Amino acid sequence: MNTTPTMMTKFGSEIERIEKDLRSDGASDVLRARLRDVCLQARDGLRDTDADRLRALVATVDFPPIGTIAGMPISDCPTMRFCALRFLDEADVPEALRPRLAATPTPEVDLRAVYVDPETLHFRNFENILPLDRLFNGIDTRCAAIQIEARLGDRALHRFQLTCSDALQERLLGLDTLGLYVPPLNHISRGGQRLVFHSAALADALRGAVLSALPDDQRAGFSHINPVFRCNRFSPDDAPFRPHLDAPYRDPARSHVSRYTLLLYLTGGAGDSTLEVDGHRFSRLEAMTGILFDQRYRHQGAPYAQGDKVFVRTELIFKDDDAVIQQDRRISELFSRACYVNVAGRGDAALSRYSDECYDRVARAHWSGMSEDDQATAYLHRVFNGLHFLTSGTDLWFREADISPRQAAALAVLDFFNARVGGESFHQRCRLAQIRWGTDTSWIPGYLEDVATTPAEPMFAPLDIAWLLPPPEESPSDLPADPGAFWDPDVMERPPPDADQQLHALLSEEHAHVRKHLEHAPIFILGQELFFDPSQFIIDGDKIHVLSNQRLAPINFANFWQPYVHAEVSVEPLHPLVPPILFSRRAGCLHLTLCFFQNDWSVGMEPTGAQTIPSL
Repeated sequence: MNTTPTMMTKFGSEIERIEKDLRSDGASDVLRARLRDVCLQARDGLRDTDADRLRALVATVDFPPIGTIAGMPISDCPTMRFCALRFLDEADVPEALRPRLAATPTPEVDLRAVYVDPETLHFRNFENILPLDRLFNGIDTRCAAIQIEARLGDRALHRFQLTCSDALQERLLGLDTLGLYVPPLNHISRGGQRLVFHSAALADALRGAVLSALPDDQRAGFSHINPVFRCNRFSPDDAPFRPHLDAPYRDPARSHVSRYTLLLYLTGGAGDSTLEVDGHRFSRLEAMTGILFDQRYRHQGAPYAQGDKVFVRTELIFKDDDAVIQQDRRISELFSRACYVNVAGRGDAALSRYSDECYDRVARAHWSGMSEDDQATAYLHRVFNGLHFLTSGTDLWFREADISPRQAAALAVLDFFNARVGGESFHQRCRLAQIRWGTDTSWIPGYLEDVATTPAEPMFAPLDIAWLLPPPEESPSDLPADPGAFWDPDVMERPPPDADQQLHALLSEEHAHVRKHLEHAPIFILGQELFFDPSQFIIDGDKIHVLSNQRLAPINFANFWQPYVHAEVSVEPLHPLVPPILFSRRAGCLHLTLCFFQNDWSVGMEPTGAQTIPSL
């Protein structure tokens, strides 16, 4: 929604008022709310001067967080640290915090706006999938597809026109007005605004219509439409979405794999190559046009010359019972590096391009296997409490004189999952010294030897449960037999005679409960201090198994589901916390490899169609 000149003037004057009040009012709740509101309302249409002024204003604000949700500190307004806008399901927000957070105006969408520190993001929260199921529930969702072009040339590329009920069309077009867009994680290379949402009702509504747009010989094995959608908006002055491959979705437990990308254009327009798929160029697209294409096709898109380009994207899921699936660990390692760099290297243009290239290579490898090339790997040089190490997201290198294999494995887990330490994320406490690039690893031992210094303090304290959790004290023998002697009857109700024994029994019960968890915690975090239990790190040849009394919960990305990790060993009642960590020694260094994801599959077929498209 564009902002009128009058509105822009209002924003300019409101920014000026906030600047003045910040100098005198500090961090009052009212001022925080005004700053939040102007930033939310002004996202779509500030003049350049006002936008620059607002960004500069936010960069000077350092308000503290107002609370923590799901282990993630949040702010009700943007600040220099809490600068990433996200939307949370209202049900996940504590009632005490809800009045301080902006709510979505649509009754069917119960979301609250929060701001988070990008340094605290990790694999469980870096992708903001919004629950919009209620938006499409309980309405007339009838729709049909009219084929325009069943095939484009000999490609698995199809165009159709979607017709649907007034209610469904209104909800689809209304996605653009919800105010839920945020810059994509890879905004440096892809441009535009995006919201990722889940709606099983919308997927079910489109299922029959979209299936009818596929030729008969391409419907075999069709299962369903992925209920996770991406709604994208590109304004005329936005950067184009560069040539890329879509990462296919696969759930091995259900034998599901995506084979076709579905694009549904909610607005129409024209321009120079608004969409290009496998060399076929679309210069004009009408509103409610659907495009289906094989996910092995490289494609790209540019904004319309006039007006906003708004479309939703998802994929068609098929059963792959008959597919010949091959495993290649290099694919999952490359995917892991892409994810790690996406989270840990936010804001760095070179790392953003590198992450996109890794994702692209993974998508291509799923259909045609890994290609041998000399692409340089990004290594992040990190410093934690004086300890220098290098990590690529899968491979970590330490100087052997500084740390033991078990402790290195503990740091690998903390770094990979960006664990919280003393109220901060590991990446906040772990300084990023520089980024190094290499096509081999021969330089790493010498590099670490040059930069490393012996840490002044050990990385971990020994996990002494008796010290951390002393047993409850027994009642002193010289206490009066009647504990009521300590109570003033005018202040408090007289306790029962056995109150002391009841309290001791309660403390003993809680003590046993906490001790049970401590005894099987490989890493225990208490404030700023890290406690480490080496008995939970089992070294077996070239593998380190990290054991715990709890399994990690599933990780769900928009196009990827990580339901579990395969384990080579299991000690009841303990479980491997992560897959085995491989380690070796070389030239005075410890080299560890941690690959968490099971994204190593390939169907082993040659890619279809052209593999390169000139950049716009």
